[in-house]
Amino acid sequence: MFNLKEIKEAHLKVKSGVDFTNYIQELIKPGVKKYSTFVIDGHTLFFGDDDYQIKSRPNYAKLNVANISDKNRFKHYLKNHRRGQTDYPAFCNDSAKTGVEK
Repeated sequence: MFNLKEIKEAHLKVKSGVDFTNYIQELIKPGVKKYSTFVIDGHTLFFGDDDYQIKSRPNYAKLNVANISDKNRFKHYLKNHRRGQTDYPAFCNDSAKTGVEK
């Protein structure tokens, strides 16, 4: 089963949103089936087979997540991030501004 060390090693290879597809492939190798990252503080729950799960620590100070979502604005931020135009902290801040919870 996977552990946080393996996940951190895969994450270190990510330099921008362009690397996201490779990151997902790196998570699948040790058995990650799905995960949820929470925008409020960046902690993530990783899930594997047989109800296995582990939780990472928060990655940053708590953000204020907007109560009302703005799907079109989020899509704009996501496109920019996938093109490598923003780093992860900026993307998390943008996500919070548009009401994205995870």
